[in-house]
Amino acid sequence: CRSSDKKTEDGFEDRMGVNHLGHFLLTNLLLDILKQSQPSRIISVTSYMHWGTLDLDFDNLANHTSTSICDNYGRSKLANIMFIFELAKRLKGTGVTAYAVHPGLVVTETLRSVREDDSTWSVIFEKIMHQMFWLYGTDAREGSQTTVYAALDPSLQNVSGKFLARCKIEAPSPYASDEAAAKKLYDMSLKLVNL
Repeated sequence: CRSSDKKTEDGFEDRMGVNHLGHFLLTNLLLDILKQSQPSRIISVTSYMHWGTLDLDFDNLANHTSTSICDNYGRSKLANIMFIFELAKRLKGTGVTAYAVHPGLVVTETLRSVREDDSTWSVIFEKIMHQMFWLYGTDAREGSQTTVYAALDPSLQNVSGKFLARCKIEAPSPYASDEAAAKKLYDMSLKLVNL
């Protein structure tokens, strides 16, 4: 949840560029291979933090100015879910299914990039995040279970375009389920990555 002043090499706000647009591009570049090797599954890792995002700011999708320290992260994770929902519709009948997966709060090296500088706020934020992860987080093995479930569980073979957490289908935020917004996001993402 870093501040929003960092940019990708392509000039995108770094969270939207890395968490959404990079995965969007890679997935679309692999679609023909995935269709040829069906049954195939596409998994996008997202987060419950998408619940804090009420819209995607389509006027400035790739370069949104952050209003809070975790705003851009939440927006990128909302975009992951909406991408999967729209992708599943477009892949219907191809033998390729798609899932948005929340792995939980996993204690990994994720926090290595929390602190951007040595300011008092950054140090305090880093300490708070470390405490939250250690108090409420799970280890990598437990955190990977929903992803493994999405990749391998036979019960999902004919189910697609779902948000998964704790090894079950859950409802995402109401905005994440907005079909018109998901289509708009998909079409805008195609243009942003030049597809």
